[in-house]
Amino acid sequence: MRLSTFAVPHSSGPDHDIEVIDAVIERSLRADEGGFAGVYLPEHHFTSYAPYSSNFMLASYLAPQFRQAHLGLSVAVVGLHHPARLAEQANLLDVLTRGRFVLGLGTGGIHMESLGFGLEAEEMGPQFDKNFEVVEQLWAKEFDDEPVTFDVGHYRGTLHQRIMPTSYRRPHPIVKLATFHEDRLLRAAAKGWAVFTTPQMMATYRDALAAAGHDEATTEIALRWSCVGGSIHVAETDQQAYQEVAEGNRLRAEGGRLATIGKPHFGMPNPWPIDPTSAAPVLPPRAAPDSPEGINAVLHGSPETVIAKLKELEALSGAREAVFEFDWGINTPERRAAIDRSLQLLIDEVLPHFAA
Repeated sequence: MRLSTFAVPHSSGPDHDIEVIDAVIERSLRADEGGFAGVYLPEHHFTSYAPYSSNFMLASYLAPQFRQAHLGLSVAVVGLHHPARLAEQANLLDVLTRGRFVLGLGTGGIHMESLGFGLEAEEMGPQFDKNFEVVEQLWAKEFDDEPVTFDVGHYRGTLHQRIMPTSYRRPHPIVKLATFHEDRLLRAAAKGWAVFTTPQMMATYRDALAAAGHDEATTEIALRWSCVGGSIHVAETDQQAYQEVAEGNRLRAEGGRLATIGKPHFGMPNPWPIDPTSAAPVLPPRAAPDSPEGINAVLHGSPETVIAKLKELEALSGAREAVFEFDWGINTPERRAAIDRSLQLLIDEVLPHFAA
């Protein structure tokens, strides 16, 4: 199993955005230099969450600076993108990285974000399906083929010649679908896409991928880049890691409140898709009744403890990649220092125990 990371910090407001973006860039470059397999960038809008907004633009900035890691999106919210533009931008990043680009796809989950682009939350799933079907048609169109005309409701157009540039990988960049639903997992397997999913669903995905009859190269790429993940924090001792995760969770909750308190949100009580006090779990929670809410959802501990937990995750899922966030919450000076120490311990003490 290889380890990758994704960046999901909160900004406490307009005066904090630049500092947060600078930190994402610096940590992404450290992750590449330190030996992480990939660095993934999410897409969010209009909240305090990941304030760079355009993961395509930030990835384009990072691409020429990366030396070995894959550069991915976690994810492109497909319903918010014109299909032709999405096809072009993905191909360009594939060229800039010489095939080390992973186009992560998702439907999105924050109502306030979709409303800013003129879509209701319930439209995002159907819009994903319509938009990406067109993306695949546009990727496949050759110069002399008949024009491709499309109207997906929110976007429309006609492609007369071809999408340019062509992708570095053929027939298109690596595609990875983020899903926790079996029907979409099976669809990804049928398409030959990689997935970001739960450890418990990986076996279902592998079986479906094997049954789909893809060629060996397609199957290998899909398995290599399919992943599980969540949140991670490493400190010198288990107790220190516990305390720092508790503080990170508190700041994560504060970040959720900063996105909602004192601002109109179209009648919605909370624009966040999950409880902002907890991170996505990667292992079954361990009983700890005196823990802050969400503490057991973060894989945390000393380097030795984290290595053991990651080996457990590897055995549970069979995944060949695990993708973790390590910079959740608002970056106070103390929190920044804890994040930086955690990242360095991951590089120095944890990564050598896993695949390059």
